Amino acid sequence: MLKRRKLTVVQMALLKRRKLTVVQLAVLKRRKLTVCSIVKELSKNVDQSHQFFIVTRREAPLQRVLTIWRREVSRNPSSVNGTLRVNFMGERGIDSEALSREFLTDTITDIGSGTFHIQNGTIDEAHMEEIVNSVIITIVTKRVVFLKEFMEGLKLFGVAEAIRRYPCACKSLFTRDSQSLHIIDANYLVSVLRPEYSPKGSTRQLVEESMMDSFQDFVYSLEDDNTISGFSEAMAWNEDQGVSSVDDPEPAEQFFYR
Repeated sequence: MLKRRKLTVVQMALLKRRKLTVVQLAVLKRRKLTVCSIVKELSKNVDQSHQFFIVTRREAPLQRVLTIWRREVSRNPSSVNGTLRVNFMGERGIDSEALSREFLTDTITDIGSGTFHIQNGTIDEAHMEEIVNSVIITIVTKRVVFLKEFMEGLKLFGVAEAIRRYPCACKSLFTRDSQSLHIIDANYLVSVLRPEYSPKGSTRQLVEESMMDSFQDFVYSLEDDNTISGFSEAMAWNEDQGVSSVDDPEPAEQFFYR
């Protein structure tokens, strides 16, 4: 027969006064914390009575976004704890969290791509010492400074304290699941395509959109039909065959007419 775990006098007093948060109550009950419970608890620190309003244009450079953000902070410091609302210049609509999420997603992506560079030179034993020294210098001079500033920002809503107390539960907020990194399916393939259509409203645009729909259906059929045979991996790589590398790794579709 299982015995119920007794709470201390302090814990009982806190429970009676209802001053325990969801996270603290979970610790008392010894149940496993989840990211959802932590995020919901942190969301209570947002002041719903104020709005932190940002007006910018789509695809604005990161420095431009940060300049606008700093101006709004200095202009209305009391609204920093408020709900983020975003308006894209030249677009009609009311932000019901969709635009602000899109804005934050793009901004965080720009910060990551501009801060954490990858090795773009020759990687071999002869250059190993040079690469290691470069990485060490970069970590000491740049990464530590950036991460310290990042931690200062996380203190705003109590996120830093939650990470310190519950690192395992908060890990998925900042790192990708290793099991989902190599999943490339039909939806992923179609999502990375960037068609360059003819002017909106033209007959060519209708034809091009129909072509893309047909291509999407074709890719779906390849994924749904398990009887199709073929190579599961690339047979060769032409990096050392005198072929110039592609400047832009992001694919784009262009339509040509005769």
